Amino acid sequence: DPLGGLEGYVYGNDRDPIPGAFVEVLETPFATYTNANGYYSLPYVFVGERDIQASKFGYYNGIETTTIIEGQTVQQDITLDHLPTVNVSGHVITSDTGANVADAAVTLEGYDNYATTTDANGMFTIPGVYASQTYLLTIVYAGYETYENPNVVVGTTDLDLGDIIVNEIAIPVYQIVAEEDHDGNAMIV
Repeated sequence: DPLGGLEGYVYGNDRDPIPGAFVEVLETPFATYTNANGYYSLPYVFVGERDIQASKFGYYNGIETTTIIEGQTVQQDITLDHLPTVNVSGHVITSDTGANVADAAVTLEGYDNYATTTDANGMFTIPGVYASQTYLLTIVYAGYETYENPNVVVGTTDLDLGDIIVNEIAIPVYQIVAEEDHDGNAMIV
């Protein structure tokens, strides 16, 4: 098959170069990464109309269509838009007393991973969460069951999860002795 070349830059929507972006000619084996200046070069690409895709964590994928010409190097820059971010917040309380839970470990795992702790009022806020993703929310607090919600859908606006209840761990009693008092009632001794 006849070959041509392809080179260019991958930029963010702020026109800053994006180092480490993955650039591939779709439906071919040709791929590379951008250098520290956002530049990429693929010296050997099959001729014809080709879709060129660039991807990088934290950005939407970008696709451009270009025509590769035999014996020539075609310039094709690609611009990637930043994924939007939002804040995710909530209020953690106990099942037994409804008290605010201070210093509980809160994690949000999915496209990216985040961690924080609740404040003295049981509140937490996780800033900079990538939008339009589904996450696993986990809350750990001593003496209470680990709370897990594997389906926290983060949209394009800030998300307040409201009250989140952690359930007390019920510890069964043992070695209890009861005796009957003079009225026939049971008494724990």
